[in-house]
Amino acid sequence: MRLADDPGVSPRPTFQHHESFELRVLSALASGATSPQEVAAGLTEPTERVQTTLDWAVGAEAVSRLDLPEGGASYTLTPRGLEIVGLAQGVDRAVGSRGTVDLGAATKLVMEQYGAARDVATEKAERDQAGWAPDDATRDHVTATLNDAYARGALTQEQLDERTSRALGATTMAELRGAADGVLEVPPVLPTGIGPVSAGIRVAQVDVNPTLRKIHWRYLAYAAAYVVVGVFVAMFQPVVGVVAIVVGLGLAAWTLRPLLRSGSDVTTP
Repeated sequence: MRLADDPGVSPRPTFQHHESFELRVLSALASGATSPQEVAAGLTEPTERVQTTLDWAVGAEAVSRLDLPEGGASYTLTPRGLEIVGLAQGVDRAVGSRGTVDLGAATKLVMEQYGAARDVATEKAERDQAGWAPDDATRDHVTATLNDAYARGALTQEQLDERTSRALGATTMAELRGAADGVLEVPPVLPTGIGPVSAGIRVAQVDVNPTLRKIHWRYLAYAAAYVVVGVFVAMFQPVVGVVAIVVGLGLAAWTLRPLLRSGSDVTTP
């Protein structure tokens, strides 16, 4: 509990103290604890309760378990668990003890989550598309880049010949990426809004509605931050969360008012 500066005001619980027990266990693992006993000691909670939560976290793929020869078990966070803890820490930075939202920190949190989502989407797309047949445009781009690397002295003649042969003979995107490894990154095709479309696919020219130039996109990012943080906060403080969501939606509507008044959309030929 954090006491208010004014002695006449009743103390109010901080937002951080509303985090779930599951999140506290994950945070303890992130701080270096590896066994149920260490986590329980740090949280001053019964070991049995911690063990139950760890079993749940393993099933949720947020924690991995390693059985040790002496009969014990060691627990570590998976990438998913690290993402959960990172998101919670970001919300703690963005939301003050009184439920106030720091727009700068909230916007940073949204961008970090977008970057993480893009990285996950890229990794998954590379796995899913590894067996795709390479298109001619991407193959030509790889061979041209290999020749540029040779001209700069980054590749020897032998390396150029070997890599070029692999690129020309590649029957899958995985093989083509292997030929370009260390010289050129060949990104996969990603869903619209996550990242650039690649692998030889070209986007038709887009005519942008001039009204879009009147929109302050920075304010729209703030609005998105309010909504994202509000949704998360609503799980712990419903009233504050709903207020943040309403403020975010209101700010978004105000920011987009030029587009709403024009009643037109982006058009593609």
